[in-house]
Amino acid sequence: MERNPDRGGYLEFRHDVNSGNDHLRERAQEEWDRDGGALSTNLGCYYELLLLEERLDHYRLGDGRALDAHMQEHVKELKSQHLQQELSKTVRQRILEWDARKRELLFRREAGHEAELAQEIKKRHAEKPKEPEKENWFWAKLAVGFRLEGDLIRLEKYLHADLDLLFDKAHDMDHQHTKALEDRKRELGRLRGSRFNSDRKSDADRER
Repeated sequence: MERNPDRGGYLEFRHDVNSGNDHLRERAQEEWDRDGGALSTNLGCYYELLLLEERLDHYRLGDGRALDAHMQEHVKELKSQHLQQELSKTVRQRILEWDARKRELLFRREAGHEAELAQEIKKRHAEKPKEPEKENWFWAKLAVGFRLEGDLIRLEKYLHADLDLLFDKAHDMDHQHTKALEDRKRELGRLRGSRFNSDRKSDADRER
């Protein structure tokens, strides 16, 4: 099967797909699906890089608002209003911090993209000196993109791990708070019952 993807071929493929050539995208997806992502054809290779660039665009365009809205719904599960308010503010702050770090990473990597790509091309050329330069560009572009995606995924994993810890701690505190309230209610009930019995006893003594 043909597999010699190159720079010109990919740029033309991406242009056609972005211009609305749905049939070409479907063909590429079918080839990519058929070989299980093994990248055994040009179209399959181009589709892999297209998907990668689309995922990176999702990171660029996302600002954390959807995640914050989702997390705020879970905040409402807490019974304590005070804990809800505290956790809501903390969750929003952590998501804003993650978004800032993500944007800083994207800015730095995109500013140095051409230099990183050139370095990857040089490295690949040393490993595969007979590979055509245009094909070398394609594989280097894929490697640089996957590296950036990996760093973004790690940042996101750190955020979710942090949020998990915050929610676990908040739920523990909420459980303790609820238990303390229930204990106080039971104690008040016991005291009221004891006072009621005492009052009844006093009334009975007076009647004698």
